Amino acid sequence: MTRGSWTRDAEALFAASRRGVITVAHLESLGVPPGTSYRRCLPGGPWQRLLPGVVLLRTGEPTRRQLVDGALLHCGDQAVVTGLESLRRQGLKRDARPGEPIHVLLPLHLNPQPRAHAHRWSCPDVMNDSFMASDDMKESFMPSGRVSPPG
Repeated sequence: MTRGSWTRDAEALFAASRRGVITVAHLESLGVPPGTSYRRCLPGGPWQRLLPGVVLLRTGEPTRRQLVDGALLHCGDQAVVTGLESLRRQGLKRDARPGEPIHVLLPLHLNPQPRAHAHRWSCPDVMNDSFMASDDMKESFMPSGRVSPPG
């Protein structure tokens, strides 16, 4: 996408996002200047800021899935969803309550980002062979690179 062409191809921006959630850095790589990204998130603009450096390419209430995607993008590639949100992906029949936080695990060597409910673990690989968990439990840790829709 050439610089400025993004204004004519909103579908390409959405296709490059995770269900409409994208980082400002990724938008910049697609030709959207960072200042433009933030301006479009101002009140009355067509986008909204979910977290620092993370944008939703529409207005309105974000879905729970978009909030999870935003948290994972904000915390980085090695982040994994945990807690109730992870259990919901495995079939827990309990809807999220309004304002319920999304908990994310980060490797011990990474510092949690501000405004994220991030926890750190000391195991270098949460999916290693010495981790004796059932397949269902292993799948409840959802690395950001392998996020897929439930079902």
